[in-house]
Amino acid sequence: MKLKLNLASFALAMGLSCLSTESASAQAKQAVSNVTVVGTSQKMVAQDDSAARARKNPMGWAGIGVKVGAAGVTSGKLTIMGQEGRTAGRMGLQVAVPITLGGDGFGWSFEPYYMKSTIAHDAKNSQGNVTGNANVDLTSLGMYTGPIFNVHVMDPLYIGFGFGVKGAYLMNKGFDYAADLYGRVPVHATYYFNRTVAMTAEVGFGYGASAFADKPRVMVDPVSRSLKNVKDDPLFGLAYTWDATIGFRVP
Repeated sequence: MKLKLNLASFALAMGLSCLSTESASAQAKQAVSNVTVVGTSQKMVAQDDSAARARKNPMGWAGIGVKVGAAGVTSGKLTIMGQEGRTAGRMGLQVAVPITLGGDGFGWSFEPYYMKSTIAHDAKNSQGNVTGNANVDLTSLGMYTGPIFNVHVMDPLYIGFGFGVKGAYLMNKGFDYAADLYGRVPVHATYYFNRTVAMTAEVGFGYGASAFADKPRVMVDPVSRSLKNVKDDPLFGLAYTWDATIGFRVP
C-alpha cells in the first residue's frame, strides 16, 4: 500500500514539474513575441518619421539642375595711368548648370554657364584708321562659384542667397583676347513639386571688369610700302552685371 502511495506521489510531482516547465516555456515564448512586436513597431515608427522628415525637407545634400534666362553687362569705363577705357553694354541668352552641395542651410555652388550676346567694335583699315562700326558676336564660357545659404520657409519652399565670383572667356571674331571677371550676389527660390523635382527662379547682380584686346598685326603701308604694327586700342572698363533665370533642380 505504501509503495502505491509513493508511486502516486512521484507521478503527481512529475506532472506538476512538466506543467511548470511548459508554463515557463510558454511565458518565454510570449515574452520573445512581445519583444519582436515592440521592435517591429519601433522600426515602423522610425521609418515613418524618416519619411515624414524627407517629405518636409526634400532638398538633398547634393543637387544639380539647369537654368535658362537673360543676362547682361552695362556699359563701363575705367581710367588707368591717364588712359580712359570704355566698354559697350551687352545683353543676351544665358544657360547655366548649377551644382550645389550642402542642402538646407550652408552650402557651396558651382555653376558653369554659357552666354550669347553681341558688342560694338570699330572696324579699321590697314593704317589703323576707323572706317566704321560693326557688332561682334560674343560666346561666353564661364563659371560662377561661391557659398550659398538656403532657408526652409515652408514644406515645399526654400529661399536662398549667396555671394561669389564669376569669370568667363569670351570667344569672338573681333578681338584676340576678351574676358569678364565679376563679383556676384544671387537671390533664389526653390519650390519642390515632390521629393525629387523642384522649380527654381533666380536673379543675380554683380560688379566687376571686362576687357577686350587685340594682338599687334604687321601690315604693309600702301603709301610708304613699309611694314608697321597695327593694333586696336584695348577696350576695358568697370561695369555692372545682372541675370534672371528659371529652371529645374533634382533633388
